[in-house]
Amino acid sequence: MLRQSDGYLSGQQLCDHFQVSRTAVWKAINQLKEEGYEIEAVRNKGYRIVDIPDRITEDAIKSCLDDYDQERFWLQDTNQL
Repeated sequence: MLRQSDGYLSGQQLCDHFQVSRTAVWKAINQLKEEGYEIEAVRNKGYRIVDIPDRITEDAIKSCLDDYDQERFWLQDTNQL
């Protein structure tokens, strides 16, 4: 959702969209920062992605897939075990 936004998204917008608490949003933002995303947080505006890391994670791939493709991705991955 942050990647598709041209501007800032408030913590409340993220809470409403994902149906989670503000604490969960804060933890997710910090996790993204640990993964190399540069995220700007501005009081009374919200969050926006400033820079995306050069490496791609499994979660980043899944966030770009629809539900059907995510299930196929998961099944293919587990079949390789």
